[in-house]
Parts: sequence; structure tokens; C-alpha cells
Amino acid sequence: MSPFNGASTQVGLRYMPSSNTWATTTLVLAPSARHHHVGVWSGSEMIVWGGYSGSLTSSTDGTYLNTGARYVPATNSWTAMTTSGAPAARRQATGVWTGSELLVWGGWSFSGTTQLLATGGRYRPSPELWTPTSMVGAPTARRRHVAVWTGSQLLIWGGEGPVGTSLASGGRYNPSTDTWTSMSTVGAPMPRVDAVAAWTGSEMVVWGGFGSDGGAYNPDTDTWRAISLAGTPAPLSAESAVWTGREVIFWGKENDVGVYVP
Repeated sequence: MSPFNGASTQVGLRYMPSSNTWATTTLVLAPSARHHHVGVWSGSEMIVWGGYSGSLTSSTDGTYLNTGARYVPATNSWTAMTTSGAPAARRQATGVWTGSELLVWGGWSFSGTTQLLATGGRYRPSPELWTPTSMVGAPTARRRHVAVWTGSQLLIWGGEGPVGTSLASGGRYNPSTDTWTSMSTVGAPMPRVDAVAAWTGSEMVVWGGFGSDGGAYNPDTDTWRAISLAGTPAPLSAESAVWTGREVIFWGKENDVGVYVP
């Protein structure tokens, strides 16, 4: 959570729908203040990892992090994550929960110069263990990309590449074999950063970001198809996307809402 002055904080909140109330998360053993970190829900705890401790507008006034912690709402408690074997410190990576592991990939770091990353790691909470993801056949280094979990594969697409280029490429990672497979670019949406994506059970639907179109990708056939532009929200406003079981709901920065039914 980052306030408008650009500073990182370590304050969090919990929302309880049954009572329509908010409560703060404890600061005891909480991770250090950060932004542009990864956060996933495991089914019983929130796992937070990586990020940057400086201001939102700088790449050199803070520290790139490879630390993290797990938060259990039921007990309002934090447990630190091991850094042994963790990936290199980074911000603007993506993370997905597979059902047993956190998969982290991409992002960027800084060591005298900006460094885009094409590396990742797999974190298993119990027994606690980090292992690297293979780099063989991995997508090119990037940040501000989308990532979804299909139930068996991690799909990576788009984002910002070297020298600020926008990308329309991606890859598929299978953790059971620790292997990457390329993703077709035929029929893919135009290159972009800061898009959002949702997994429908058979396709990854991509929309928004710095691009005016969208697309749906089927990993079983390695094919893209265009999605309708009728009634879509403003393309630059897409902030989040969720799958309801029937439709994808896109929610925007300016309170724009779009509903896509595949």
C-alpha cells in the first residue's frame, strides 16, 4: 500500500463482507515497507514477496527486495519467509499461486543500471523451500507484464522490454517439468504494458494497458483470437480483471467497468 506522497508503507487492511467493516493488519513481524511487490492468496494465507522500499517515482532512492512474509487473517499474524535460495531482489515481477507453490517471474532490479530480469523462483511454504525456474526457453526479460495460472501452467505475456519497448510475446511454464514453451504471436493483441488478464478455465483473456484491443489465448491450441471491442471500457483505465465463472469483469482507474462474456 503506497500513499499519494510516493512513500512506501507496511500498513495493510482486511475487509470483512459479513459485517461490512475494515480492520488493520498487525505490524508485528510484518514485512518492511515496500511497493511493486508480489502478493498471492494460498487459500489460508497471503504471501507477500519482493518489491522496492523507495519512492514510486525513483529507481535509486531505496532498496530492491527479495524478502517476504506470510499473513494469516484468522490469527492476524505474520511469519517471515526464508531468503535462502530466493530469486534476486526485484520489483514489478508477477506472481501466481499454483495450489502448492508461489511462482515468481520477471521484473527489474538496479545495480548501477536498470536490469530487466528473465529469471524466477518457486516458493513452497511447507516444507519451506525456494527453487529457481529454468531459464531455458524462457521469455525475454520484462516487467509490467501479465501472468495467469491455468491449473497446470504459468502463462506470461506482454510487458515492457529493453529500452522501454512494449512486447506482444510470451511463454508458458510447466512447473511439473520445469520447462518453458514458446507462445504464438500470430493474432496476438498489439504490444503493451500494464494490461490485465484473467483465466476463464480454457483461455487467458487480456485487455487494457497501453493498447486499444484485447485478445483471448488458448494454450491447448497455442492460438489467439480477437475479442469484441463493442462496449469496452477505456483501454488505458483497466486496473483489474476477475473471472466470475461466466464472464470477465474489468474494473478501471476512473471507475469504468466492462463485462466480457466469452
